[in-house]
Amino acid sequence: MSDKTHAADHHHLIDEIVAGLLTKIGSKKSADDKTAPSDLLCYYKQHLYRCKNKTKCGFWVQRNAAMNHMFELFCSLKEYAQIEVLAIMDIEEAKTNPQWLIESNWLDVPFLLCREKDFQQLDGLDIVFIQESNFELSFNWPTNVKRIGCQHGIDVKLSKTLNEYGGCLEFDYILAAQPVTCVNKQAFSGYFPRALRQASSDALTIIPFGSIKFDKFYQVYRQCSKKNTAIIYHLSNLALEATWVVDQIASTVTFLLSHFPEHEIIFRPFPEDFSHPKIASIVLRFRDNPRFTFSQSPSYIGDYSRGVAMVCHRQYESHLYPLVTGNPMLVFKPDGGKSAKEKAIFSLGELKERLSAIIKGAKDEATTQYQNSVICNPGNSVGYLVDNLHYILKGIALPEWQEYTLDLIESVDKCLEQYQRSYQPFNKLALAALKKYPEKIDYAFIAADSLSRRTEKEFDVNPGLALLYLRKALNVVLSIAELNDANSEKLASWMTRQGTYILGMIEQLCSCLETPLLETEKALIQQFGKNATRTIPSQYAQKLSVRSCHNGQQLCTSSNAILYGSGELARQFIVQQRVDGTYDIVGVVDSSPSRHGCKFEEYIISQPNELLQLDVPIIICSLAFAEEIYLSLCQLGISTERMYKIF
Repeated sequence: MSDKTHAADHHHLIDEIVAGLLTKIGSKKSADDKTAPSDLLCYYKQHLYRCKNKTKCGFWVQRNAAMNHMFELFCSLKEYAQIEVLAIMDIEEAKTNPQWLIESNWLDVPFLLCREKDFQQLDGLDIVFIQESNFELSFNWPTNVKRIGCQHGIDVKLSKTLNEYGGCLEFDYILAAQPVTCVNKQAFSGYFPRALRQASSDALTIIPFGSIKFDKFYQVYRQCSKKNTAIIYHLSNLALEATWVVDQIASTVTFLLSHFPEHEIIFRPFPEDFSHPKIASIVLRFRDNPRFTFSQSPSYIGDYSRGVAMVCHRQYESHLYPLVTGNPMLVFKPDGGKSAKEKAIFSLGELKERLSAIIKGAKDEATTQYQNSVICNPGNSVGYLVDNLHYILKGIALPEWQEYTLDLIESVDKCLEQYQRSYQPFNKLALAALKKYPEKIDYAFIAADSLSRRTEKEFDVNPGLALLYLRKALNVVLSIAELNDANSEKLASWMTRQGTYILGMIEQLCSCLETPLLETEKALIQQFGKNATRTIPSQYAQKLSVRSCHNGQQLCTSSNAILYGSGELARQFIVQQRVDGTYDIVGVVDSSPSRHGCKFEEYIISQPNELLQLDVPIIICSLAFAEEIYLSLCQLGISTERMYKIF
């Protein structure tokens, strides 16, 4: 099927969807298919104004794996008489995969398909809920509408939501699943430019919401009569799993069925992988075994409530299963290599031993006691939100809501340059700059630079995700270059400097994943060539930069400094300073007593109390525990103006 035929089929499906939506609201189908979306938009604009004395909530629907969280929230709020809900989707995004929309549940609820630029006409809304995402953003929501961000999982850290996923650009509020531990109200200041902030104020508020999925899971688990009768074998999206996992699945299922004959084995792949050839063959192979259950319902809750333990192949920051049931998740990595930081199981014998002990322990206990202090408002997330919607509409923050002042930067170019000179990706920021100023082709190259900042570990552990980002980087540049022939020289220069490295890595990843190259990629390789390397160069010389915890400003001048932390990040920073010479490192401290007095590079590690004897900047050399270290320094009485962190 040609690309033109494929596109025509998609347009035809969209026309049918819009016609169905018009019929659903009692409107006759437009004589002209081109005017039908406008008719649908006109109806819902008028409908919102007719909904007097109701809180009108829009939900921006984007096609991603996290949309089920948004749908659960939509359906929960729909049950309240004082709330009016409307799902809204960009019609251009729907055209890319209308079949996904047809197979989803969104067409069963009040649903508007319109152009993204027409979002600005929906000023009858009071609130719009926006799912955090890697790429999508809009400058077209009306300024009077409160923007509430929704995290896509309980394992997503707040810092990742606000920085990497661009929450500081988009949201007035965030619905947090877990209690906020970061007490630094300036933690996100100085990182984003004013011109790209789309929300209505210069502050962002965290609402301790909770998790609807947790609440539903807990209710089902409490009523389950077959607790601890099954072992769950859980897979993430195969694009995120290590490459060896796909060849390990059959042997793992066989092992579990053979060694635990009294237990049901629940096999739960990621829904998007149900049609994967290896998954399909495993389901076909074991489907006649009465103890094998292929878990394929939209929600895993009913199946997982029976589990005595879960076996998976990758470490999760957090997962609902152990939080609700109190039962363990076992990370089984027979080919993954040992890691001192990871509590993984590396052999079938060890897996059998651990599972047997867990099963015996479950039999010895009369009931599993539920205790949870990790999730906000357990059992009442939606009720808490509804009770406090009037505070959101009035712009009032409750005492338990954490409010962050963003202290926005005035210059977009300066902000982008600061990020370019660091190591971390800044995808949403770069894409926002490109969307706001599409005439600036250099912003496309900057976005591609950020999107291509993949680590060597990611190429091995998450090759599918790495491929997604690299293709996005390539497409961003190509789409802008096509708009103007004068950009062809800039494109050729970028392809030579950076694009050929991306093409080389795309080819390697496609080979690894047994995925064919796209025709565009083949043509570019033929035209520009490729570079076989696992390191994609940046336009700028990158280095570990230092930013203030107090106001986000960079510490650029030569200065004495002391490092907090003695891990790999601190080692890299010390090595960099031997060449760079920006900071004169006068010492290293660490909170671990076992490290005190030990030699680290050319320094002897001291305990944190010694920081009180010095009056120099303290550079926190940890990404994972920066917030905890900040809090411990505050408790020591250290001024926040002395605290800096690696950027």
